[in-house]
Amino acid sequence: MRVIILISFFLSLMACSEPVEHNCAAFKTGKFKVNKVDSLISETLITRSKQYQIEEFTQYYKRDFEGKLIKKTSKHLDSFTVKWVNDCEFVLKKIHPKNRIERKAFFVRILTTTKDSYYFEGRFEDNKSLTYQTAYRIKND
Repeated sequence: MRVIILISFFLSLMACSEPVEHNCAAFKTGKFKVNKVDSLISETLITRSKQYQIEEFTQYYKRDFEGKLIKKTSKHLDSFTVKWVNDCEFVLKKIHPKNRIERKAFFVRILTTTKDSYYFEGRFEDNKSLTYQTAYRIKND
């Protein structure tokens, strides 16, 4: 009898939880912002069309010489081709790679969505290490 009560309790909890939203198609195009990519990049602005993605970011350099901190910033613009594998997965390839690392494709899988954001995992070609980020819509197409 206790087992039946426990099972029905857990089933009722699962029924009350909100389902994970997967409206990936809504994020195929538009303008997005990704906050704090790593310790060197604070924010990336993304403009994505059906075939291309442009990323604009500011990179911060911190160098420690003799105990002193030197700060330097530089703005970057990167252009990528976008190939959608399905509604929730796409591959980015840099248009003008400067070295072997930049020639590697970046695979993105959208895991969950909300009305104005999506949570995704990404990894470089030949790399099993995943990165997780949230992209926020900043302008509708």
